[in-house]
Amino acid sequence: MIIDFSTHVLPQRTFRMIDAMPQRFGAMTREIQGVRALYDMEERFRQLDRVPEHLQVISLASPALEEIATPEQIRHIVPLANDEMAELVAMHPDRFVGFLASLSLDDVNWSLREMERAFDQLGAAGIQLSTQIRDTPLDDPRFEPVFEMLARRDKPLFLHPARPPGLADFPGEKGSLFGVGQVIGWPYLTSVLMWRIICRGIFDRHPGLKIVTHHLGGMIPYQSARMEEMLQYELDALDEGRRREGLAGFRHTSGEYLRMFYGDTSMQGSVEPVRCGISFFGVPKVVFGSDMPFSSVGDTLDGLAKLGLDARSYSAIAGENALRLIA
Repeated sequence: MIIDFSTHVLPQRTFRMIDAMPQRFGAMTREIQGVRALYDMEERFRQLDRVPEHLQVISLASPALEEIATPEQIRHIVPLANDEMAELVAMHPDRFVGFLASLSLDDVNWSLREMERAFDQLGAAGIQLSTQIRDTPLDDPRFEPVFEMLARRDKPLFLHPARPPGLADFPGEKGSLFGVGQVIGWPYLTSVLMWRIICRGIFDRHPGLKIVTHHLGGMIPYQSARMEEMLQYELDALDEGRRREGLAGFRHTSGEYLRMFYGDTSMQGSVEPVRCGISFFGVPKVVFGSDMPFSSVGDTLDGLAKLGLDARSYSAIAGENALRLIA
């Protein structure tokens, strides 16, 4: 049994609500309509019939709602999207094993109520959030209650990178050129947020917090030695400041903190990057993720098979690890 933790949908009523927003969805409409498996479940299931027995955890597709809607609009979109994803899971239990709820962190108190509703009434398996909410990174103290609830309820956070298209790569430019902002900017921002979550002490305040990073931890596994050395330097400096203020210091090394995150296998079927990520995080911290329908389930499965994992490790990554996260 394969359990795909990282798959996306755009349910039809949600899509119609977003598409009706004046000048908001605009240029995305044609692109989304070209990815029929986002909203056409018959097409999605035809694609899934080509791969081995396969259950999916579904979450709302990009772009991040904060990039395309006002706070007031999002408060209408989010409950509908969560309702529709719950309906899909209920209607197709042989295809979908759970869903990750969306939130509207423009209003944190509102989001906490929606989290409770999603968990208690809709049966959400966890939540999906972007690396930043508009211009505010997710590690900002205002979002602390979200991490607290996730840890208390033992629910996972799926951390999805997001980068506004107008964000430039260099100060003198007006936006990112040549598609760099998404292809390179996404793993960069994922890595930045992982670093900041550690330095903010979020894992210390919320032991057991489960954060699954999309695309296998961004840049972290591939520059791990440099990352761990420099992060440890920062933690030591922060520790010194904490001691002067009479506060508790960090409880773990930089490497231990970095390996508290999970990663998914969503790497477009690449073999060596996935091998690197598994080596860094360890088999228990890697879940199968294809990024369907933006990437191929078959290619991701083929890449996993080429790693030459023993049967126990393969089973853990292919399904057991995800099942423990959402149980």
